[in-house]
Amino acid sequence: FPSHDNTGVEVANFDLRDKIKSGKVLVALESSSLGDNLAWMPYVNKLIEDNNCSDATVTTFWNNIFDYDNIRFKPPGYREDDIDVLIGIGWYIEDDINYHRADPRICPLQKVASDILGVEYVGEIKPRIKRIIKERSTNRRYVCIGTESTAAAKHWNREDGWQTLVNLLSESGYDIAIIHKQGNFLTNVIDKTGDLPIEDRISDLINCDFFIGISSGLSWLAWALDVPV
Repeated sequence: FPSHDNTGVEVANFDLRDKIKSGKVLVALESSSLGDNLAWMPYVNKLIEDNNCSDATVTTFWNNIFDYDNIRFKPPGYREDDIDVLIGIGWYIEDDINYHRADPRICPLQKVASDILGVEYVGEIKPRIKRIIKERSTNRRYVCIGTESTAAAKHWNREDGWQTLVNLLSESGYDIAIIHKQGNFLTNVIDKTGDLPIEDRISDLINCDFFIGISSGLSWLAWALDVPV
């Protein structure tokens, strides 16, 4: 875990691995975005497994969806007095190399976590997600779509693109369920927009044939559930 001054010069080099192995560790995921949490959790687990950590707590905004028996999950802001190692993971000032060894805008989202944690980036690792299956939205084959994201920074701007896609899928024999939180502007869809429980989204995705979306938390969730994206 190197540290740098504001010129980028390395000024200290300290190793937390012994403390991670023998002490009490808390990792705080400081973003509430679903995609960030899904992307970062596998590398938190890699830190814990690589260092044989036996006392690990993780705080996230999405504790109820993760399935890790070796980790205690606590709500955001949780702290204990006798923590030996506390590491926060978030999207900080992009060009501050004390936080980000690589610009998070141009590197894989999972590498943001591996850099901060000081573990080797080995490519994509899927998070362990609780698989929840509820009643299907339709008895027919269906596709899930998500046209919006929380940050409102990602859009497919082709004029009438989404409606054209919906019409094509419908003509091909599919029902189409729109499952993002924001409002719906499409016709001929199963409207499941709104602030529904994440468990409903998981079930809708597990039961569908595939998911089409933008770079959003729902795309990360579908990928984590082994749904074609």
